[in-house]
Amino acid sequence: MAGIFRALGNLLRGSRPEPPSPARLEALRAEYRGRCESFRRLLAANNAALDVMASMEEALRGQKPFGMTFVRGQCARAAANVFQIVRQLSILTNGRYDALFERLKEIQAAIAPHVEPHSGGVAGPLVLPLAEAGVDLADEVGGKMASLGEIVRRLGRRIPPGFAVTASGYRRFMEASDLQAEIDRRIQT
Repeated sequence: MAGIFRALGNLLRGSRPEPPSPARLEALRAEYRGRCESFRRLLAANNAALDVMASMEEALRGQKPFGMTFVRGQCARAAANVFQIVRQLSILTNGRYDALFERLKEIQAAIAPHVEPHSGGVAGPLVLPLAEAGVDLADEVGGKMASLGEIVRRLGRRIPPGFAVTASGYRRFMEASDLQAEIDRRIQT
């Protein structure tokens, strides 16, 4: 800060400031490049966060079915991008906004109970007839089956008879056969 005031004082008195040394010039260039890169990363993270929000708004318009997997994924993407925004802002301002890291953690903690998968027992049916599937059950039957169910419900169109194994049925099968432990073991090896 003193260097800036000295330079301003020299300028106002009409004296020419001494040119910076080549080492100082290189250090200033490196700092400038670093700040530009941080700002570029901040803008990229901001654009990505805006894309996430637009994607969620589009899903809420009801044009296509979505489930909690989509919501969880979008929340994770949003959190990662907002973290990157806060990180780059912190770098650009020499830590002036570091309190935003703690605030981001608080927001994530408030959101988590609403988006985390329920680890309780099997709540729903193990299978559903296709005619009973719909966008309201996209979490249980998946997006494609939910769409087929909607065709039957809304349009009254005939489709081949079928059923969907629900997420509850999958969880029960995994629990009963203890397959998840075997899958985890194989992944670790």
